[in-house]
Amino acid sequence: MKKIYDQKISLEKWNSMPMEKRILNIVSELVRAKGCLSDGATDYLRLSLERVLELMDLTTCEWSGERTFSWRHEFLRLREAVCQFYVDEDAKTMPDMINLVHAFLDMEPGCHNLGLQI
Repeated sequence: MKKIYDQKISLEKWNSMPMEKRILNIVSELVRAKGCLSDGATDYLRLSLERVLELMDLTTCEWSGERTFSWRHEFLRLREAVCQFYVDEDAKTMPDMINLVHAFLDMEPGCHNLGLQI
């Protein structure tokens, strides 16, 4: 998958962020994808999902022992769900997108304390 964003973020900079902030960046892009889905903007939806996958790939490049095996397993399962959402036209429903956003927020308990409106 080629990079489609001008935003440059190095692996070092990404991994220096707390995991909570990384998860919130991924969630932010998923919320953007949710808006594209509701507007029917399929091209922008694909771009947002590609960005989600880019950020997830950056996260998986260097675990640095900070997470348990089960946390990593669940994170990779969510990546699989994003891939399914990306390739399967029938999978693109609003309830599924909202569930995906909540699943990412569940990865870091501190994210729920922010009062985000999804």
